[in-house]
Amino acid sequence: MMNLTEILNMFKDNGERPIVNKYFEEIPECFTFAYKFSAKYTKNKTILDYGCGGGYGTEFLARHTSKSVTGYDIDANTINGNSNFFKAKNLQFTSDLKSLKTYDLIVCFQVIEHVKTKDHLPFVANLYKCLNPKGILIIATPNQKVTSAGLKKPIMVFHEYEFTQKSLIALLSHAFKNTKIYGQLSSNYQHSESTQIGYKVTRVISQIEIIRFISRHLPMFIKLMFMNFGSKKSYKVETDSLTNNKKLIDKSYVLISINQK
Repeated sequence: MMNLTEILNMFKDNGERPIVNKYFEEIPECFTFAYKFSAKYTKNKTILDYGCGGGYGTEFLARHTSKSVTGYDIDANTINGNSNFFKAKNLQFTSDLKSLKTYDLIVCFQVIEHVKTKDHLPFVANLYKCLNPKGILIIATPNQKVTSAGLKKPIMVFHEYEFTQKSLIALLSHAFKNTKIYGQLSSNYQHSESTQIGYKVTRVISQIEIIRFISRHLPMFIKLMFMNFGSKKSYKVETDSLTNNKKLIDKSYVLISINQK
């Protein structure tokens, strides 16, 4: 049974910045996959998790290096919550952009889609600035061809712009000489199911600005109830996989990019 704090947090969670307070192992794989993929690049590396959100991935990466790991997020409340929940000698969280230094590895997951188009180049330039000369930047972002296929605006109301593998490479190539794109595949992520009436309705109304405005303020559990309306298919928990096949990348719901100067 939920206590009062959990109930209040549930109503506060509109889907943009949920109060997580959970460790990595408690989070669904669709959200942890990119961090697991990045772990093989962490040995003896200083790390920046740019847009760390709930911090569970930052703490996970801190387990894989003896050097400092920093989680940055623009939201001070998020950072305070992370700092109170996660404790490790080499781990710190900050909401002060000016405090960032340079790092051997930067991960930036599910962030760039929240950046306005006019700010894309400055955003990438800042990541470039924070990366050491031989460092690696790994970005994960939804694949527009899957998540918002055929729509003028992203179906997620907090997303400003969603990328295809072509548009993501075009942007990152302005700063990075070496850019590779992979795809995160999951057989569970299929929005073409004819039984998902709620999803079909959501696609249509997500393009109406007044609906987008209202949705930004609705609790996430209400939105999920609506999207699940009419769904008759039950999904099994399955393991996500990585692909470098260009055709399969177009069918992946998350793009993962590895970049070097």
